[in-house]
Amino acid sequence: MKKIDSGTVKYLIYLIILTSIFGFIVYPLFDYLICKIFTKTTFVYSVGKHIIQPLIFAFIYSVSYWYFDKKRNK
Repeated sequence: MKKIDSGTVKYLIYLIILTSIFGFIVYPLFDYLICKIFTKTTFVYSVGKHIIQPLIFAFIYSVSYWYFDKKRNK
């Protein structure tokens, strides 16, 4: 497998996809645990809260990480 350089757009897309997948799994899991353990409420999965929010976070995090990493390595 070829190594992807950290300053390329291909790396940025890879980072966005990986962070999004991680967010799709971890964010609802933590929300479920908070609902069951701390607040004792029922867990309701919603598209806006459990898909859109992690996607927006992944995009902002990945672009900022990629930009500052690229700027630092110049």
